Amino acid sequence: MPLDPSSLTAALVAGGTIVADATVKEITKDAYQTLKGKVRELFGKRAADAARKLEAAATRDEGKAELARAIPDLRPDEADEIEPILRTFLEAMGRDPAAREGLAHARIALDLDVGGNVLID
Repeated sequence: MPLDPSSLTAALVAGGTIVADATVKEITKDAYQTLKGKVRELFGKRAADAARKLEAAATRDEGKAELARAIPDLRPDEADEIEPILRTFLEAMGRDPAAREGLAHARIALDLDVGGNVLID
């Protein structure tokens, strides 16, 4: 399944939801920060600002809308560049019980196939 903006947004929402949780492993948080950095590198400040808004419940919906405008599509070269970073983040969340618990409480389910199978539910 090719990577699309909605899959990237879902992963960023998940990361934004769990990043402030003190019980989430640093490796998971670092993988999320790396993903956000790549988003900034590929899509610019507007996308990075939108991703940052995903980290607060009060601005999460605004961030989602801004991210959709900032990343309307992914070119194949962009998808190829971000895919391994996204996969690393999803795998880190999958191995992190606190991250999975945080996603469950936030009612976020990720079922992304990004060059491998990662299911976080």
